[in-house]
Amino acid sequence: MPARNPQSRERLAPRPSTSPRSTSRKRRAGKTPASRDLILLRAAALSISLGLLIGGISQLLRSVFPESAPEQLTPVSQGETSQAVLFNQPLRELETQLAPFLERPGLTPHLIVADVDSSSYADVRGSEPIPAASTIKLPILVAFLQAVDNGLLPLDETLTIDPSLVVGEAGVLQNRPEGSQVTALQAATLMMTISDNTATNLLIDRLGGREGLNPIFRQWGLQHTQLVELLPDLEGQNTTSALDMVTLLHSLEAGQLLSLRSRDRLMDMMRRTETPALLSLGLGENSRFAHKTGTISSVVGDVGIVDMPTGGRYLVAVWVARATPNDPAAVELIRQLSETVYQFWLRPQPSPTAEG
Repeated sequence: MPARNPQSRERLAPRPSTSPRSTSRKRRAGKTPASRDLILLRAAALSISLGLLIGGISQLLRSVFPESAPEQLTPVSQGETSQAVLFNQPLRELETQLAPFLERPGLTPHLIVADVDSSSYADVRGSEPIPAASTIKLPILVAFLQAVDNGLLPLDETLTIDPSLVVGEAGVLQNRPEGSQVTALQAATLMMTISDNTATNLLIDRLGGREGLNPIFRQWGLQHTQLVELLPDLEGQNTTSALDMVTLLHSLEAGQLLSLRSRDRLMDMMRRTETPALLSLGLGENSRFAHKTGTISSVVGDVGIVDMPTGGRYLVAVWVARATPNDPAAVELIRQLSETVYQFWLRPQPSPTAEG
C-alpha cells in the first residue's frame, strides 16, 4: 500500500475553534479538568474492551476457518543443510550395506534415502552438486503447479510452439508444425510422462526462464538446484543434489508448497512416467513408485517416492556419475543400490542412531 501524504493527514485533522462561543465555554465550570480525566479513563477502558473483543472474534474465526494456503518450505541459509533440519537419525546399518557398491571404478554414486515416518536417512555424497539432466523437470513441475494454485497460470492456458524452444532427444512436440498449440497442462504432462524436452522448454519460457525459476528454487530451500540451460542440456549445466531433491519430496509429502489437489496431480504424473526404468529395477512387485528419471552421457539418475507393500513409504534420490560416457554399468549400479535399500525397508527396522 502506498504511504499516505503527511499533508493529507493535516488537512483531515479538525481545526481548533477560535470562536467567542467556544472560548467562553472553556472558561466556564471549574470541574472541567476532572470531567476530562473521567472521559479519558472511560475511553481507555472502552478501547481495551473493544480490542479484547475483536481479538477473541478473530481467534474464533481462525479456528473455524483455518487458512488453506499451502505452506512454504523454510529457506535454508547458505552453508546449512536441510539434512540437519529434516533428517537427523542416520541409518548406519543401511550405509554399511551400501558401502560395497560405492567404490566401483569409473562410477561415482550420489544418494539419499529417507523414511517418511521418521527422521531416519542414509547419505552418500548427498549434498554434493550433480548434473540434474531431466530430473530438473520435477522442480519445474512443482513451480508450474504452484503458479496454478496462486492463480497466475490457468491449466488450460494455450502455449504456442516457438521454433526457438523446439529441441530433440525426447518427446513428441518436436515433430509438431511451427505455431502449433498445446495447453499448459498438456505440456506439463508430456514433460513428466515421456520427458518431452520441447514441452519443458515451453513451460520454462512461460514461467520466466531461469530468472523466474531459480529464485523460486532458493525460496524452497534448495541449495544446488539451478537452471542454466534449456533442455536437453547435454553438457550437464543444470544442477541439483540428492539432498535438494529429497528436501523437495519431503516438502510435498508434508503438504507444503502445493495444494492437495495439485499434489495429487503431480503424483499421478510421476506414477505414469514412461522413461527407462532405473530405481524401479530394484523394487518388489507389490511396491508403487512415483518418480522422474534423468539421463545424459555423463550421469544417470532417478528421484521418487516408494510405497512399500508393508505400508511404509520412503523418499529416494540417486545419481551415478560415469567417467566413461554412457557406461551401462551405471544403470546396474542403481539397480543394486535400489534393491539394497528396498530389502532393508522390508524387514523390521532397528532403532536409528541419533548423532550427538
